Amino acid sequence: MHQARRYPRLVALGYFLGSIMVYCGLFDLVQNTRAALLYLAVAASGLYACVVLQSRALLLTTVLAMLGFMVYFSEKYFANSLGRIKLNTGNLPSVDHR
Repeated sequence: MHQARRYPRLVALGYFLGSIMVYCGLFDLVQNTRAALLYLAVAASGLYACVVLQSRALLLTTVLAMLGFMVYFSEKYFANSLGRIKLNTGNLPSVDHR
């Protein structure tokens, strides 16, 4: 891997759009499968690639992909791990432990 010197803005746009397509396509492939955590491994290798290529556009999409996957994974598997919040007649919420 090397950084192109002729058209740096065009290369940055290519990294940006290409990484968006790769991350969206990979998420569609691994969503609701046993291989879902491979997405995080691919995104971590994307972090290495953006350091080697010195690309801020690739860094932006990689960080957003990792954060988005962590939010998705947390909502899917840890949504009610602390209990449901149930509002009572007062102003303070109470926790319902079912």
